[in-house]
Amino acid sequence: MQLSLAEQDIVRWNPSKDGIFSVKSAYNKLTEARVQNQATVNDVPTTVWKALWKMKLPHRVKLFIWKCLKNIVPTRVGLSQSLQDIETHCEICKQENETLFHILISCSHAKAVWRDLNINIDQSITQCQSVKEWIVSWFQDVQNAGSDDVNNWRNLLMVGSWIIWKERCDCVFQDKTLNPIRIAERIQHQLISYSSPTHGASDDALISTSTLPEITTNSTICLQDILNEATTLKFFVDTSFDKLTNDCGSDIVCYDTAGAFVGFKRSHAAGIIDAEAGERRAVLEGLRWEKAMDLDNIHIISDAETVVNSINNISLSVRWENRRIIQEIKQLLITFNFSKLSYVSRNFNSLADSISKAVRRDKLLLKEFSHDVSQLQTMLYMLLDPDIS
Repeated sequence: MQLSLAEQDIVRWNPSKDGIFSVKSAYNKLTEARVQNQATVNDVPTTVWKALWKMKLPHRVKLFIWKCLKNIVPTRVGLSQSLQDIETHCEICKQENETLFHILISCSHAKAVWRDLNINIDQSITQCQSVKEWIVSWFQDVQNAGSDDVNNWRNLLMVGSWIIWKERCDCVFQDKTLNPIRIAERIQHQLISYSSPTHGASDDALISTSTLPEITTNSTICLQDILNEATTLKFFVDTSFDKLTNDCGSDIVCYDTAGAFVGFKRSHAAGIIDAEAGERRAVLEGLRWEKAMDLDNIHIISDAETVVNSINNISLSVRWENRRIIQEIKQLLITFNFSKLSYVSRNFNSLADSISKAVRRDKLLLKEFSHDVSQLQTMLYMLLDPDIS
C-alpha cells in the first residue's frame, strides 16, 4: 500500500465503512461478540426451518415448535431471570425446576405420555441435551424411514409437544389434574382430526377414536329416524337464555328405546355468561342424569350447532370459561358403552324448546320420569300453560 505524502493524516472510525463515527456503529461493535455467540447457540439448519414450515399442521402448532427452537417459551426458570421471587419448581411433578426440556421431555408426566404413544423418550433424554437438539433430530435422523412414516412420526412429536405444553398451562392456571393416558388419547384424536377434511379446526380433543362418541351434524336429520333407534334412550336438550338478566332455563326431554316420551328434567340457573354456556351446561346435566340412571347406550340431541361442534372439536371460537365444562362432557361421554351426540334444527326440538322457555319464566327446578304418558302430558300442559290448574 502506498501512502500519499500530499494528503493530511485524519482519524478514521474503523467499525463504519465511511470511517465516520456513529452511535449505531459503536453499538454494533459493542454487541458484536454477543450476537455471534447467540448465532452459534441458536444455529438451526436451514433445512429444518424449511421442513418445519412445510408440515401439514395448523400454524399454531408449528409456531410453538418455532418458539421451542428459539428457546422463547415462557417457562418458570426463564421467567425467573427477569422476575424476582418467582417459584421455579415444576407445577406438575413438583420435583425439579421447570425448564422447557423438563416440561416436554424429562418430567415424569411427559415421559408417561410419550411412553403411552410408543415414543422412546428415554433414548431422547440420553442423546439430546436440549429441546432444540431434540427437535432438530426429528428432521435429520430419519433417512431409513418412508416419507409417510416420517411425516406421521413428526406430526406425533409436534402435536404431542404442543398439547403437553397446553396441558401444563391448564394445570398452572386452571388447577387441572393431569392424566397421562387421557392426554395421550387426546393427542391421537387431534392427529386424526388434522388429517380429516376438517383439518386444523380443533384445539381441544380429549378422547381417542376408539372411545369417541358418534357425532351427527346433519340439520336435515329426520326426527322419526332418531325416535326409531331401538338401542338407545334419546335425550333432547335445549336452553332458553335471557341476555338482559343472564337467567337460563334448561330442559332435557327423554324418549325410550321404542320412541315413547317417558320423562323430562328441567332446571333454572342465574349468572350464565351466554346461551352456549347454558346449552353446554344442559348437556352436562343430561349426562349426569343418564349416569345416575345407570344407562349404557345414550343419544343426546341438541339444536345448538356450535355447542355440538365444540364438543366434537370442530369449532375454534370457544370461550376459555367454557373449556372446562367441555372437558367434563367429554370425560363423561366415554364412560358409556355407546354415546352419540347429534345436531338438529330447532323445529325438531320444539318440545324441549317450549319447556326451557317456561322453566326460565317460572324459575323451575324439577325432574319427572314416568311411563304413564297421560300423567306426563298433564304435567306438560300445566307447565306450558300456567293458567291450567
